[in-house]
Amino acid sequence: MFLLSKKSKQIKGIFHVILFTFLCMGLNAQNVIELTGLLFNSAGPQGTGGLDLDMGTGVGSVDFNAEIRDMGLDLPQPLAENWFQQIAPANNSVLRQLPDSSQFYIPYGNVSLAHEINTMFENAIDISVSDSVKVGDTFLVGRDD
Repeated sequence: MFLLSKKSKQIKGIFHVILFTFLCMGLNAQNVIELTGLLFNSAGPQGTGGLDLDMGTGVGSVDFNAEIRDMGLDLPQPLAENWFQQIAPANNSVLRQLPDSSQFYIPYGNVSLAHEINTMFENAIDISVSDSVKVGDTFLVGRDD
């Protein structure tokens, strides 16, 4: 299970990058570890449209190790505005969001134990594609591997 939080958006030449920080846990872990990973859009370097949350590395959007993937560009739009900035689950991952108003919601910076991520994940809502990801948005991702 993973808890992601968008930290920033950067424009690097012709491609865009989302910087995520995320908390991850092993199947039997009690504490969580924070990692950082870059998710490039489809105009980024080849093989980087997905994000491997286990390692915090950019991988191809169809790479077996990707848990999430970028949803691409709206090509008719100008370069500065053409990125959908949406994410979707990859490789049988489950992408969820938990409303801030939920009794199970814990702010990203206050999460320190694996069971807190599990509880939020179990009570969150499945989404197939995110809305446009904004700084501070949080997502929960699970995958059986």
